Amino acid sequence: MLNTLLELYKSLKNTSKLTNLSFRVIFLMLIAILLQTCSKTKKVEPKVEIHPIYNPLEYEYSEIDTTFGNCDSAFCNQIVINYPVLKNDSLARIQQRIIVDLVYWKSETQTDDASLSKLVAEQEEIYNEVIENDLSMGQNWYLNLAAHIDYNNNGILSYTVTKDAFSGGAHPIYESILVSLFLEKELTPINWADLFEEDRLVPLREYVKLHFFEFHGLDYSKPVNDQGFWFESGDFELNNNFSLQKDGIAILYNHYEVAPYSTGPTSLFLPWADIRTWLKPEYQKMFK
Repeated sequence: MLNTLLELYKSLKNTSKLTNLSFRVIFLMLIAILLQTCSKTKKVEPKVEIHPIYNPLEYEYSEIDTTFGNCDSAFCNQIVINYPVLKNDSLARIQQRIIVDLVYWKSETQTDDASLSKLVAEQEEIYNEVIENDLSMGQNWYLNLAAHIDYNNNGILSYTVTKDAFSGGAHPIYESILVSLFLEKELTPINWADLFEEDRLVPLREYVKLHFFEFHGLDYSKPVNDQGFWFESGDFELNNNFSLQKDGIAILYNHYEVAPYSTGPTSLFLPWADIRTWLKPEYQKMFK
């Protein structure tokens, strides 16, 4: 287009019949046409492909419900597992991480080949061994496992895995693990130092300590271990059993973690409104 106008400009300039005024008018009209044409030309931006982990994950919950034996008339072992199934096949590694936490719980012998079908088969073997050796002691056994997604967006996934089980003994086992992961960093667990400014970690600990003492009705002026608890350092400590959620951070201390079974678990919640200014800038924008 520009070359065409230049040629036309030379042609008009060499035309003796045109007055200087006419020439200028025609030339300005041509320039206006050129500008109008250019303004209608849209710049095509390159399409940026967003990885699925930076959008909310799509999933639906599935359930396995199996019983070995007759619970009404004889010893039985019942297994119920409820877990999220991700709809995007490209996120298989994330799906498997959830399965691993369901199957192996907090075991140090976790392997990536964990499967729920193997877990159910192992429970059947246990049932058959109990029947063969008459070890049931007249009480039915059960294993209830559940994984629930608490937060999934911006490349972060948080979920809670709960275990409610009885296989003999004084009482059932009930505990939960709270998991928060960076999805783009090989599913790296998130810790407190990842989220909070370094100089805010001590105030954060004191803030959670205050909530812990209030939860159990403790005397803040006395050491926590003098009031029925057993923190390794002798003073209150933050654990890493926490989950990022829409409105704040959930923290859980399980049975036997820092106190006897009779004390029960400690469930705390830190609203973002109370702690947002302590977060690193990128997370202040993310969690509002």
